[in-house]
Amino acid sequence: SLWTLALLVVGVAGTSSCDRTAPLAKNLSAFFDTVNATLTELSRNLALAGWAVNTNWNPESAESAFRARQRYDDSFSILQQQASAAYTRVADPCPDTSRKLELLKMGAALPLNKTARDETALLADEMQVVYANVTACGPFIDGVDRSVCLHMDADGDLPGLQDIMASSRNETVLRDAWTAWHDTVGPAIKPLFTKFVHVSNIGAHDHGFADAGDFWRQQYQSTGFKNVVADLYTKVAPLYADLQCYVRGRLAATYGDSAATASGLIPAHLLGDMMAANWQAIYDLVQPYQGPSGQALDLTAALQEQNYTVTKMGKLAESFYSSLGFPALPDAFWQESVLARPADRDVLCQPSAWDMGGDDYRLLMCGAVQARDYNTVHRLLGQVHYFREYSPQSALFRQPANPAVLDAVGDAILLSALTPGYLSTVGLAPPGPPGPHAPPAARRAQASAGRTARALRIGPPATAAPQTQGAVSNMMLLALDVVASLPFNYLTDEWRWGVFHAGSDSAAQFNSMWWTDREKYQGVSAPVTRSASDLLDAAASFQAVGAVPHAPRFLSTLLQFQLHQRLCQLSGYTGPLWNCSIYGSTKAGAALRTMLAKGASQTWTRTLQDFGIDGFNSSALLEYFQPLSAFLKEKNQGATCGWATGASVASQQFQDDSAFSTSDLEIAAGMFVASVVVGIVMLVRQYRQRKAAGGVGFCATGLCVARKRTRFISGSSASSDDIALLRQDEFDNGPDADDDDDAALL
Repeated sequence: SLWTLALLVVGVAGTSSCDRTAPLAKNLSAFFDTVNATLTELSRNLALAGWAVNTNWNPESAESAFRARQRYDDSFSILQQQASAAYTRVADPCPDTSRKLELLKMGAALPLNKTARDETALLADEMQVVYANVTACGPFIDGVDRSVCLHMDADGDLPGLQDIMASSRNETVLRDAWTAWHDTVGPAIKPLFTKFVHVSNIGAHDHGFADAGDFWRQQYQSTGFKNVVADLYTKVAPLYADLQCYVRGRLAATYGDSAATASGLIPAHLLGDMMAANWQAIYDLVQPYQGPSGQALDLTAALQEQNYTVTKMGKLAESFYSSLGFPALPDAFWQESVLARPADRDVLCQPSAWDMGGDDYRLLMCGAVQARDYNTVHRLLGQVHYFREYSPQSALFRQPANPAVLDAVGDAILLSALTPGYLSTVGLAPPGPPGPHAPPAARRAQASAGRTARALRIGPPATAAPQTQGAVSNMMLLALDVVASLPFNYLTDEWRWGVFHAGSDSAAQFNSMWWTDREKYQGVSAPVTRSASDLLDAAASFQAVGAVPHAPRFLSTLLQFQLHQRLCQLSGYTGPLWNCSIYGSTKAGAALRTMLAKGASQTWTRTLQDFGIDGFNSSALLEYFQPLSAFLKEKNQGATCGWATGASVASQQFQDDSAFSTSDLEIAAGMFVASVVVGIVMLVRQYRQRKAAGGVGFCATGLCVARKRTRFISGSSASSDDIALLRQDEFDNGPDADDDDDAALL
């Protein structure tokens, strides 16, 4: 048994050197053979169950995923306790054994008590239930004079709230959509998140950490990690401040007093994104130059004009990796992946790459033919190839060097795939004369690119020399994603670390803490006054309240440019960093594959050093955006840049009745929806209890959850046909039940 193996490990005295024939080494080898077999099987089962619930959410798949998580956590906790005991008694095991023991110890801070451990998994599951079902309602669609209820992402013919935030230029619509979503999802998530904070801290305490934030920071094995990250942020903050100042001025020209706040804060609903973290959707309002020579590449238009599909974009991304020497993805990858939202089932659409075990890898994204998803598929394929390269490693080493490295790989490749020269090569940008700094490998790759382009019917190969104005415009478009997201990615964990430190007893302050950090770092404010106690606006993004640390996203952005810089050096490129594409450089590709193949078999610092990178730094990012930085400083001359804080929780902004259109009935309906969602979560718990007794539906107090996604209809303009309660005695649980009849309209 596992416990017997653990006793064998700790029952033998440590040795001063690695001797694989010694009793200690043999016992440790036997122990880790069991660990490898156990985790390999459990990881595969967990991945399959997780894939099922994410690609076909229903009560049964959610239950299966929860049970798979339970089994994994229980087994991992046992292995972890054994490893901790063994580590305290082993003086100097072999280096690989020492690394495995270290990874087991750091793998998770699960509560030792099984009840608390199960509660941790259940809470994470239930927060996903909320996001799978919740909608916000209001008159959000131009030309539709009635209330509509929308999910965050598009659903069938209905746009998502994110689409509204990106496309609308009506300040009232934007404010109402922002408010409806935050007022609906926040109250539904807050009680679950508060419990999650409590049980996460229990797990951290059980393993000797001060709180869950302390445990998360230990993953980077860096003394004073919090201060290290803060110092990195101070290096990039001036560039962000210049961008914020420039964008604020352009928004004031469009929205007038609605954007020109005395504090210098930008109202969060005007930035084209529900979380105000990605500003690319408002590029048309802030573009640096007018006229043909100053336009950024319209990648969405090019993709649509050439009749791309999401799969076709994926195949194009694969051709880039293939040009570097990465093996082609198996046919099963394209057959099993979900790249666009299916019409016949509910999908949790957070874009993600999946390592299913063996040689089974998949992508999940509800993509569309647009630049944003061109970026996404290039990024995710980087993760897939990372999985494939380290797949020969044992279970504990079959993971990234750290989460930031995982994200940065695909992000770095994307920088090459967005250059005008590469896009011209594959027919997605106008042709031009050869770039003077193109590496020889890239020139040799043009013939191959031509064959790829013809196979995909995407036009002739060519290269383009960037124009000065066009280069700045392209850089602005990228900065509205990369630079604009830096403070949000930084502050999300800064806030969560503070929440974990304060503990669940301080839940009444969670929202005020959130807006304090958003104002301080992002320079954005809430468009309406926010309550300090009963809301949780961070819950508008699942990433901000889920169980996955967010600091890696900040660090990966810095590392993205460091990797890009190093890959360009390896390819032989000598020009400006922003114009480099490593397409076709097998030398750069071979070095990258060697780095990825190491997985977690050594520390992340050593892995990066072997590749030629000494830790995280901001210099490569600042070098890349230097032309844009100069442009921003010039345009901001005479402007009052910077911002004051303290506006959101006690703001007077948009407070007169004529400026705020949400009616009392709509507010009450939003509160009702939030209470219904919490009820849905409780029903899921009842479902799990009742399933063993033979029930397949779950109902309580006249409300039922069925196989299809629950819709919440609210608002003063909703018709009687829109608002319906499905009574329990009308709920059809039979095997021949019609899905349309089962759909609950609340």
